[in-house]
Amino acid sequence: MIKQNKKGLNFYIIGKLFLLFIIMIAFKPQLFPQQKKIPVYFTNNQIKKSKHQITIDSIEQLNSLIKEIQNKNIEKGFLSFSVDSIIRMPSQIMVYSNQGAQFYFGRLTLNDSIQVNQGRIKPGKPFSIKGMHQLEKQLLQNVKNQGFPLAHLNKETRFANSLIHIKYTFEKGNYYEFDTLKQVGEHPISLSYLEHKTGIKPGKAYNSLLLNQLTATINRTGFLKLDSLSVIHENNRARVLLKIAKHQQNSFSGILGLMTNAELKTEITGQVNFNLVNLFKKGETIRIDWQKFASQSQDLNAFLKAPYIFKTPLGLLAEIKFYKQDSSYANTDLLAGLLIDLGKNCELAVTAHKNISTTTLSSNDNYLNSENLLYGLRVEYNTVNNRANPTKGIFFQASVETGNNTHNINTENRYNSLFTQANSQAIYFIKVPLGTLKLKNETALVINDSLSLNAYQRLGGFSGFRGVNEKSIFAQAFSFFTVEYRFVIGGESYVYLFTDAGWFNEPQTIKNKLIVRQAAGAGINLKTKAGTVSVAYALANSSNETFNIQNAKIHIGYTNRF
Repeated sequence: MIKQNKKGLNFYIIGKLFLLFIIMIAFKPQLFPQQKKIPVYFTNNQIKKSKHQITIDSIEQLNSLIKEIQNKNIEKGFLSFSVDSIIRMPSQIMVYSNQGAQFYFGRLTLNDSIQVNQGRIKPGKPFSIKGMHQLEKQLLQNVKNQGFPLAHLNKETRFANSLIHIKYTFEKGNYYEFDTLKQVGEHPISLSYLEHKTGIKPGKAYNSLLLNQLTATINRTGFLKLDSLSVIHENNRARVLLKIAKHQQNSFSGILGLMTNAELKTEITGQVNFNLVNLFKKGETIRIDWQKFASQSQDLNAFLKAPYIFKTPLGLLAEIKFYKQDSSYANTDLLAGLLIDLGKNCELAVTAHKNISTTTLSSNDNYLNSENLLYGLRVEYNTVNNRANPTKGIFFQASVETGNNTHNINTENRYNSLFTQANSQAIYFIKVPLGTLKLKNETALVINDSLSLNAYQRLGGFSGFRGVNEKSIFAQAFSFFTVEYRFVIGGESYVYLFTDAGWFNEPQTIKNKLIVRQAAGAGINLKTKAGTVSVAYALANSSNETFNIQNAKIHIGYTNRF
């Protein structure tokens, strides 16, 4: 609550609004005798003449227009702005106004000592009622979030010529703190996880903002759902009781794809994914992905994320990847990382990454036996409201790694060089009429003085750049964008249209070349009692080729959540 003196500042505004009301009532019959359009002019020695078309029989529209002009001037510091007269002429209406003097912020103090300096609320800046109210709301909320939920903000204003000095004082009231955080009924998650995720811990200052965000914070995990919340106050301490239910987030999914190989024959590709969440009630994630994208070629990934180990903000990250490209080469990646919860839906990971690439094509200079030891950072920010079927929010992930690269291991020609790679992915979900708009960018870069093909980025297919064969694009660097509109047909079922477009730095006979690629298609996700069935159809082209329906790609997927 904000208490303030009632003199000075409010005198100007209330008086001028009352005068405007009297003028409009008195002159209404003369202003609007018949129904047609007529120009309205505002003028005085400070405001440029402006023209607005309105319907002549609506005094409400003229009243609204005058109030809008008045509010804009008051917001710029012209607190005594007023309408002196309104004159009806044969072909126009003249509104004569007086802008008056402009007022500015003077000294702003808090509790007699703290100088206030927030945004555009600075001494010498034009006085803004909206800005002043925003500052007061922020000041009061900051104090309430420090354990004083019953705090009051008092305000005293003083005019000195064209300056308005403001003095704020707080009545904080009693100090409150959180007592305990408890789960009522089923306990689907550990108490330590909840305390770190929500920020509510015994002895911490009472913060109403944390309570207001509890539903979104817990539901955003994807595997928990907050059913009810209650707060019990006792002796300046608050006990928070939560009733939490498990949300089905474990999943098994499979994708069947049809593509055309180099011999123009139809080939079947496949992908299987297991995603296990919160098996041990610690909020951990275990993911296993396997993909067959061509004859004698496959990709296997295993991922583990364990947050808040030993009841600390730290967590563990581990990842194993095995990639085999027919008989050309095989890549093995081992990654370990330390997770740090930064709060506000953001986390940081410090990583160590070992890569071993081997080839049996010893006579081919495009493929080299190599070994990398890289150290890096990874950051993730996630405000997506529903991980299974998001409708709003932002997901951003970026990583950079650098370290030593050893070429031609186990040979006399081995040598070391600096190896650096960076990746980023940004997705923005926006609620739009009848559905959701998905905007996405994916970018990657690899830097090394003698880069072999088996160290290039590999992408393409249903989960990346669509309309091309799985893992068919080799690129040293790329950046592509996705625009996808999802039309909801019921619950979590939707049909969608999409387009992908981007730039790819791809290897050619002599040197790399920048290739522009485009893709477009449509699909459907249909949720049933047995699971979610998805079907997608995509076409793609590039700088070297046009759209060809014979190269279309069809993917059929199935996901079961449990």
